[in-house]
Amino acid sequence: MLQAAYVEQLYPFGQTWMYNNTSITFATHVVSHAGGKPIETLIEENLLTPLGMESSSFNYDATPPAENYAWGHPPIYGEGSISDLKPYYIPLIRESAASGALRSTINDMLKYARFQLDGADAAGNQLLSKEALDYAHAPAVEAEAGDFTGLTWFIHDYGGVTSPSHGGNWPGTRSFLQLIPDHDFAVVVLIHSDRGAEAYKKVANAMVKAFTGIEADSPVAAGADPAVLDPFVGVFKGNSQNIEIRKEDDKYVFVQFSALTSGADPAPANVANTAEGWFIITEGPNEGALGELLEDPSGELNYVRFNHRIFIRGDGAVDEFSLSGSVFDKPAE
Repeated sequence: MLQAAYVEQLYPFGQTWMYNNTSITFATHVVSHAGGKPIETLIEENLLTPLGMESSSFNYDATPPAENYAWGHPPIYGEGSISDLKPYYIPLIRESAASGALRSTINDMLKYARFQLDGADAAGNQLLSKEALDYAHAPAVEAEAGDFTGLTWFIHDYGGVTSPSHGGNWPGTRSFLQLIPDHDFAVVVLIHSDRGAEAYKKVANAMVKAFTGIEADSPVAAGADPAVLDPFVGVFKGNSQNIEIRKEDDKYVFVQFSALTSGADPAPANVANTAEGWFIITEGPNEGALGELLEDPSGELNYVRFNHRIFIRGDGAVDEFSLSGSVFDKPAE
């Protein structure tokens, strides 16, 4: 962990925002040190047990639990066969304890959602004050495509109504939790598929509308203006996923490649621009997803922020990159 002090950041500190699990990992070590116990024990003692989350636990075993476990499933696109939908399991890693290593259920996550709304445990004892919750849920830093982040929450503003949310993923699974404190509302969606993100926002938007009357207000396509989209053209490389914007005649096409899905990625999809100057995918599984072009530290437009992460303009094809040094780095067989 100490070596991280010598790792060069993508951006100078405080210049821009990118979602980052590593920061949570560092915070985990700080909390563990201050609390004198492993982070799993502290979470169990201070959250899971008081909230009555009896079906939630940490598990790093190489094999899944023998019972009460929902297997994950790989993505299938295009002409894929149902026979390809084979359950699979990748063990969680201890380093991700506080950023996504908890196995849980809908009922337990709704207990956590209730705690985020009122700060109380299952017995009615106040664990967090309203002031603390308001601080965590308030827009603090400008983030992706017009939204904000709070204290580990993504924050969307529905015309003055604040809505914190957070999604999660691990190979084979997707999850989503959204709060609207002003309406005492929460929705949790758990999906055991790598394509779950295509469903959970639609489900959440429908639930928000049904129970609060609030309509989703996402940006829309405004055309395919070369002045806006030409600077996006190129290959941009990430940790375990790369993206590319191609110009084909008068069309712009989005391509993605993930090392974690063995090439099972969505087909190339058409791209347009929004009035705000972002690109928006207009078809396929990623329909509605937005991307922004950002300046690198030298001032050149070489970074794309997409799906909360930053991808760096690079050389080579979209399917060429190394996982060396990442958590997905595997020894040669």
